[in-house]
Amino acid sequence: MKYNPISLFEWVEYSVQEGENVGVVGTILTLPPGVFKLFDEIDPKEIICKRKNNTLKPNSLAGVVRIGGISFQFLPKLFKNNYEEHKSIITKNLILMLSYCDIPFKVSDLSLLDHEELDMLDFYIDIFANKLNTLLVRNQHRQYQKKTDYLKFSKGKLNIHSSVNPTKLHIIPCIFSEFSYDTPLNRLFKYCVMLMMRQVKRVKTKEHLRQILLILEPVSYKPFTYNESKKLVLDRLSRAFEPFLKFCQIYLSHSALSLQASHIEFFSLLVPMEKVFEQFIAGVLDKYRKEFFSEKVSVKPQYNKGNLISDPEKVDGEGLFQLRPDIFINHPQTPVIIDTKYKLLNETDNKAGVIESDAYQMCAYGAKGKVTALMLLYPDTGDKIFRNWEIPYEYTKKGLLVRTITLSHDLSSIDGWNKFLMELFSYARDLLKYGKKYQINDPLEMH
Repeated sequence: MKYNPISLFEWVEYSVQEGENVGVVGTILTLPPGVFKLFDEIDPKEIICKRKNNTLKPNSLAGVVRIGGISFQFLPKLFKNNYEEHKSIITKNLILMLSYCDIPFKVSDLSLLDHEELDMLDFYIDIFANKLNTLLVRNQHRQYQKKTDYLKFSKGKLNIHSSVNPTKLHIIPCIFSEFSYDTPLNRLFKYCVMLMMRQVKRVKTKEHLRQILLILEPVSYKPFTYNESKKLVLDRLSRAFEPFLKFCQIYLSHSALSLQASHIEFFSLLVPMEKVFEQFIAGVLDKYRKEFFSEKVSVKPQYNKGNLISDPEKVDGEGLFQLRPDIFINHPQTPVIIDTKYKLLNETDNKAGVIESDAYQMCAYGAKGKVTALMLLYPDTGDKIFRNWEIPYEYTKKGLLVRTITLSHDLSSIDGWNKFLMELFSYARDLLKYGKKYQINDPLEMH
């Protein structure tokens, strides 16, 4: 039986019941008999969702889980209240945020969500299949591949290591290169497309996938792992395939496909929201760095700031506990750090809900690195948080700002996107302002 995608929101506790009217009404989740128990089998460590006494509470993961014929779409809240009414905006915003995580798409592609009831997996596979099919029609990937074979004439080099076979004295063992379609990249595409064929429901998407398989028919079938896909390197002539390679890598890295003991097929494609939030903010700051800062400023995500301590008994005093802030903004006069935290804050709390470990982490960043100010940036789900704190050290002080940024604007619209950019720009301006207040006289030394 075919069911519409079931959208579940993070941090919301749903009461689960069995019945025929499968879906969600408020916080009541109705599932076919036996489906809820399957979560214990597919998610024993409760990584996807917490479960207790016929209740289900999704964790901070974004993506799709399919159990048999039922598709669960896990979404961030983004709104404090009425998030069900804003599901369309939340889905579009999430997809836009994911575009900064190397998932290829354009804002115009979002129009597909307005016309059909698709979950995110169908949406992404449809875009992938449509665009890859269009590219392969006009430009197929080929490379020189090393081959060994017995030929009637000499080609390439003589394979002197080949054992002499009396039945093959009339042919020559050769090692040669051939300009072939049977490349590792095409094998990866073929493998992923065959996996996707099992997942998609949309007829038009299936047709695009079939056309890709027809084009790649001469390519041999080979299963790929995520680590194997990361080893593929594109040359200058193959750059057009880069977005599709990245999507296949993400598809393999964040997905799981298995047949459970109950003979129900389970598939998941999930991404931690803390990573989505971090890469989204870093990507926007980097893309608009000239508008936010200046041409001389660079934005470095996951920048290595050295180690917190060293072990003198090790060779060269081996460092321990690596310091790697989410976003390092290398400003010539006021270098600053932004660390994103995908957590809920509390306006009424004296510490705004900031936990001790996050505060100590920022203290370590400020002590070790030559930075003038730091910021903890959280998503805003209804409570605006503005805190301007100081971190006192023995001979100096550094600014620590706490901010929440609104993700509930319709980011697919020009007005909503501009509102988001203006808010982020104001925070960047605040950070540089405090950076000048606690400015270090020594210039930043980049290593």
